[in-house]
Amino acid sequence: MKKLLCASAFLLAIVQPAHAGDWDGSWSGKWGGKSSALIKIKNDKVVAYYFNGAAQSAGTTKVKDKTLSFGSDYSVALTRTGPKTASAFYKGRGTAKATLTLQ
Repeated sequence: MKKLLCASAFLLAIVQPAHAGDWDGSWSGKWGGKSSALIKIKNDKVVAYYFNGAAQSAGTTKVKDKTLSFGSDYSVALTRTGPKTASAFYKGRGTAKATLTLQ
């Protein structure tokens, strides 16, 4: 029983659940190193998405573990890679990758 409690405590210490608002802020980067992306998030919900400076419909936002995804007729998935960095993947009319930074 003591071993089970120690193992449970260890797992709780290394598994850190996402907390509400973890994604909040302005994330920016370049799709494929060329086209600008700016994603504004409040309360873990995308409130604005800009592609090359033009506002786009953000659609529905979903958060699961270290990934936030959103989109309407396209999809964008952001995966946390550090406290202020995320990798992003776009799928719509083609695909693209980006590294985003929390401003």
